[in-house]
Amino acid sequence: FPTRLLTRQEDCTMETTAQTGTGQKDVIGTANGSKVRIWMCMNLLLKVDFASRTASLDDSPLSLTRSEWNILSYLIENAGVFCSRERVQVDALGYNFCLASRSIDTHVKNIRMKLHSYSWIGTSRKRGYYFRGMEI
Repeated sequence: FPTRLLTRQEDCTMETTAQTGTGQKDVIGTANGSKVRIWMCMNLLLKVDFASRTASLDDSPLSLTRSEWNILSYLIENAGVFCSRERVQVDALGYNFCLASRSIDTHVKNIRMKLHSYSWIGTSRKRGYYFRGMEI
C-alpha cells in the first residue's frame, strides 16, 4: 500500500509540475521547524502545517477529523489534479474495500462547511474532486 501511495503521489506531482511549469513550492519555516504552506481562495487564507497535521482559516484553527484531514491534505498535495472518489478512498483514507458511495461525498461536504466555502474544493462529474486554492 505505501508504495502505491507514493507512486500515485509522484504521478500527481508530475502532472501538476507539467501544468504549472515549476515544481517548486513556497514554504514558510516556523520556529519549531515545521513547514507551513499557504493557500488563498475567495480572499480567505488557508494555512496548512503538514508536520503537525493542523490547518487554520484566516488564523482561526480548523477542527478536522482524521479522515477530513487526510482528504484535505491529499487534495492539497494534488492541487489542480482531478482525484476520483476511488483514489481518495484508497490513497487518502487507506481503504482497499468499497465504502458506501456517499461517504467520501459526506467528508468533502463537511470539509467545505469548515472552510466556509464550496470554492476551495471543486467537483467535476465523472472525474472527481480537485483543490482549487491558489498557493501563495
